[in-house]
Amino acid sequence: MNEKFLVTVGEETPYIMCERHAQVFEKAMIVNAVPHTIIELDEEDAPKHCHACDLVVAKDYANRVNDQSRIILPGEFI
Repeated sequence: MNEKFLVTVGEETPYIMCERHAQVFEKAMIVNAVPHTIIELDEEDAPKHCHACDLVVAKDYANRVNDQSRIILPGEFI
């Protein structure tokens, strides 16, 4: 995947996205009429990771950890 798009909403902090996530981002912003910017980076300037892909991996990890059995001590809530 090519992580080569710098995207931002209004004046917020920019994010790096792969082409697939940048396309979804653009469609969502257009449908909701939200001002946004997408800049395509040169191959040598592009970073190694897409922020959206990293969040998907983190969510999968959190779901796996939360599904594991554990001992609940008295007074402890889930």
